[in-house]
Amino acid sequence: MRWILPFAVALALIIGAACRHQAQPQYTLRVAFNERYTDAAGRAVEDAVHRYDAHATVLLQETFPPIAVATFRYRDDTACAALVAELKPHPAIASVDCSPRRY
Repeated sequence: MRWILPFAVALALIIGAACRHQAQPQYTLRVAFNERYTDAAGRAVEDAVHRYDAHATVLLQETFPPIAVATFRYRDDTACAALVAELKPHPAIASVDCSPRRY
């Protein structure tokens, strides 16, 4: 019976940490590349997204030119504007769109 209290405390801490992560808004970034696409350009997009969310999912559609789609969490919407401003001038990128994720 002595294990119940430590177990309950540990469970509460785990649930609390999970809820804090879920509380952050989720965003979707779409990057359409042009014919100048290189693997370095794809990594640049992935690196930029991971600066805001180290656990973000970044998927690259294997067509040519490819399209990258990333889903990430951040505390507010400043990440979208910053990512668009950072990525849009890249010569291998045709368009960038970032918006809150709708469920």
